[in-house]
Amino acid sequence: MKVTWLAAQGAAEDAVLEALGLEPAPEAAPGRWFEAPFVMRTFQDGWVVVAAMKGLDLDEDVRRLAAAHPGQTVGCYGSETVMVSEILAFEAGTLTWSALHDPDAAEDLQVKGPAPALVGERLAKARRDQATDDEVDFVFDVPIDVAAGLTGFHPNEDENADWTVLSPREGSGRAGLGRSKGRTGGGLLGGLLRALGLKS
Repeated sequence: MKVTWLAAQGAAEDAVLEALGLEPAPEAAPGRWFEAPFVMRTFQDGWVVVAAMKGLDLDEDVRRLAAAHPGQTVGCYGSETVMVSEILAFEAGTLTWSALHDPDAAEDLQVKGPAPALVGERLAKARRDQATDDEVDFVFDVPIDVAAGLTGFHPNEDENADWTVLSPREGSGRAGLGRSKGRTGGGLLGGLLRALGLKS
């Protein structure tokens, strides 16, 4: 599974769609988050979430949304194919902290900026679990769990069937068929696999 989701706290849904070049798909019935290329839903504490398995770019799109929103903005990406996950957090358009899990990196979680205590708590638990089972990459879940704790959306746990189906707005330049992208794994192994076409 690969998924990217972006969330803006307290934003108007129309403003989020405008920033991302999306619009409600005409005559499309609401559904589960994974049943359409792009979907949107408002969660607890006013978090407006846009999610996609394809078509969103974490680095580019979260910055587009953050630049248009004066409050808190969060973007998260997870790929079980390469076991890379990342969360980026913005306040008033400025990146304040981030956390990246890349299995090819020396650190199990690369944290930059003053991350909330939730990051350290989830990482400590993941490391405890990792010590008893080294066949599962528990740290991969940390950025995803933290993003879920902030925004209310977890891709593996969400059962809501009232997501609004979206489509690219005409003239926005956004395609609906692209791959959902975040960072790919780093290091020599990651580079070699990408060169051979074995890693996205």
